Formats: sequence, structure tokens, C-alpha cells
Amino acid sequence: MLEIINTSLNYLGEDSITSVDEKNDKARKAKQFYDISRKELLRKQDWGFAQEEVKLNKLPKENYLERRFVYAYPENALFIKKIFNDECIRLRRNFEYRVAFFNSQKVICTNETEAKAIITKDIQDTTLFDVTFKEALAYLLASKLAMALTGNTEMFKITLAQYQAALDGATLVNKQEEPTIAKFESDFIKVR
Repeated sequence: MLEIINTSLNYLGEDSITSVDEKNDKARKAKQFYDISRKELLRKQDWGFAQEEVKLNKLPKENYLERRFVYAYPENALFIKKIFNDECIRLRRNFEYRVAFFNSQKVICTNETEAKAIITKDIQDTTLFDVTFKEALAYLLASKLAMALTGNTEMFKITLAQYQAALDGATLVNKQEEPTIAKFESDFIKVR
């Protein structure tokens, strides 16, 4: 975290900090904007290091919003990309669900059993970040800190443009590392 924050500060021409807990405006604002920026960037792309397939935990049967099954929203999920089960894959049909709050708990309601999900994890350990992700995050954070620390609109525009270029590069690297998934052709298409 500190390495990325200091890179962002250096992009702005600011001195580094020694701790995010320093009692100064620079450290407070950097800490404030870091988590927002990290989560925003994790949501922008299907980052390989942040994706995970998980089996959803079924909750006890109660009167849940007119659905047969309810699952707990995965604790470490920043968001859910896809929910499915083996039957839906086999039959090539959509998995219908909705996310709701029930008894102060975020839940997934569906009529399907044995649900699984592909989630984007809320990764906080920076050693798991790809180097191109770190660069994009540093520029995104710098763009958010530009006005707060320098008041310089040109610096904001420059760091925002650098962020977009870094994001494009990181996206390309991430796409190159994705596994190739075989696409199934329907029987209808095959006979045509």
C-alpha cells in the first residue's frame, strides 16, 4: 500500500511519506483515496489475480422473497461477475437470481440449487497485484490526489491521461494471460 501511495505522490511531484498513519494532510488524503481507488480499479476489469470460483453457502429455508433457495453473499467478494450451476451450464440456460438484503444480510435469491459464483475478490494484499495493475492504481490515485494536494488542474488532467494509458496496458496484459475457453456451437448452427 505504502509503495503505491508513494509512487502516486511522486507522480505529483510530492515527497514520499514514511507511514499512512502520519499526522499530516498528505498521508490522511492518500489513505482516504487509496481504498476507493483500489476498489474502483478492481471493478474495472476481470483481473486474473482477483477472480475466484466459489461454491455459495446455502442459508436455512425461510420465506425469502418468493425464491426457493437463498445463498449468503460471499464475504470476500467485491462483486459477483456470474452465478451458475452445473445444470445451467449443461442445458445452456441462464441462471436467474437477484441480490437482496434480508435480516440485515446481503443474500442471493434464486430457484436454482447448488449455486456457484465467479467473484472479484476484495484483494488488499498488494503483493498479489500484477505490476501493471499497480502502475494503473498509482496513476488513478495520483489523479484523485492531484486536486486535493496540489490544486493543479493540469496535473489532474495529466495523471488522468497517464492512468488511462496505464489501464489500457494493464488490460492488454491481463487479456493475454486469460485462458482460452472453448466456445460451443449449437446443434442448430452445425446443421446449417
